[in-house]
Amino acid sequence: VIEKYENKILEPLEAFNLFRIIMEAVNNAVKHSGGNQIIIEISNEEITITDNGSGHYPKVSLGFGLTNMKQRADRIGYLFEIKFTSQGTTVNVKKN
Repeated sequence: VIEKYENKILEPLEAFNLFRIIMEAVNNAVKHSGGNQIIIEISNEEITITDNGSGHYPKVSLGFGLTNMKQRADRIGYLFEIKFTSQGTTVNVKKN
């Protein structure tokens, strides 16, 4: 389902960091989740990346990638949250 939202102009630093967060979340899902679906939902104030994988990443992956995503979100005034469940993993960033 594709819904249309009003266009929002982002500052370059905000756009760059949000793009890198999405990129890292998708990369982690592809490499570690074991799932076969990734859903990216973007609204004016929030981005959610969800996979349908195992709901946990190997311990080795809980390093720089997740730390960098949190630092990027903090840098631009967004809240960062990650949830691991038996239905998959969800990364959420939203305007603070």
